[in-house]
Amino acid sequence: MDSPGRMLLPTTIEVATVAHAADCAKISRAARKQVLPFLYDLHSEAEDLEYFGNHVLRKDTVFMALDDQRIPVGFIAFSDGWINHLYVLPSHQRLGIGSLLLDKAMHSYKALRLWTFERNDLACRFYEKHGFSVIDRTDGEGNEEQEPDLLLQWAA
Repeated sequence: MDSPGRMLLPTTIEVATVAHAADCAKISRAARKQVLPFLYDLHSEAEDLEYFGNHVLRKDTVFMALDDQRIPVGFIAFSDGWINHLYVLPSHQRLGIGSLLLDKAMHSYKALRLWTFERNDLACRFYEKHGFSVIDRTDGEGNEEQEPDLLLQWAA
């Protein structure tokens, strides 16, 4: 049990390939829409697909979480000590899947950093629970969304 009354779903974590670009785009869009409703939709689905297929899945280490029917439900992308993306479908959040994905990055590096939006309370609590702390904050002028954000860091 990860949360009271909610069972951890059977989940497989495996390395993602460029063939998972559509899954990453879909999961990312769904999670952002649910958890970050205050953000503007700055990119089209086609732009997201191009971004994950031609950038993220080619430069980052990416792991995909699959449910017991092998349907993708979450992913993490990281490189050079940075977590660049961690998204779980809203229907599968708070079941321990994000923690399983985060463990992949935490076992790959002795220290990790990431940016998250200040208003993303769910992410802030999740990362704090896993030992991350705020080391910097901005007013959002430097990010595409123009949203205040936090730089978080973890060290083994």
